[in-house]
Amino acid sequence: MNASSITLVWGYLPEIDHLNSHAAQLQLLNRLALVMPSSYPEKTEMYFDSALFLTIIKVLLDVIPHQEIKIYLDRNQQKVLTSLDGLKQHYAGLSEENQSPFHSAELTKGENIWAYFECTDYTAIGGPEPYHDSFTLGIYTNAAIPQQQFFECCNQNNISIDEIYQGMSAPKISLLTRMQKYF
Repeated sequence: MNASSITLVWGYLPEIDHLNSHAAQLQLLNRLALVMPSSYPEKTEMYFDSALFLTIIKVLLDVIPHQEIKIYLDRNQQKVLTSLDGLKQHYAGLSEENQSPFHSAELTKGENIWAYFECTDYTAIGGPEPYHDSFTLGIYTNAAIPQQQFFECCNQNNISIDEIYQGMSAPKISLLTRMQKYF
């Protein structure tokens, strides 16, 4: 991957991707994953590109209908931001090596949550392809994100897309998972 480039996964890759439990509770089953690299030739250590991440969030806010955003910086949802500008200020106040993706975010319209974002850090554990050595942002929605509009917004914001993986529209659910619903 090059600077300002990402890999996309539309849907769920068989045997790799699973339904996010919080997204399932919210009935947000459509999935798009944005895979950002964590290694760059000019960097000696793992690197989180906060400028690219902020641009990706801007693109998503442009294409997903919403009125409000809540950004949860930590897993416990104790540190909350309510704007992209707030997230920019958060990163501006941190040294480069202390920057990392937020844990999750929710986009609401009226009283309904229209989208749920959750970040997964595959830098320490590697992860399967295409997630290997990446920061991956999973986006879960109740309606599919319009691909053409998404691609146009990426282009307008100088985000290139290296690869696109097309997964299944719903995750493959194992027999064990189906049985757990009844016990």
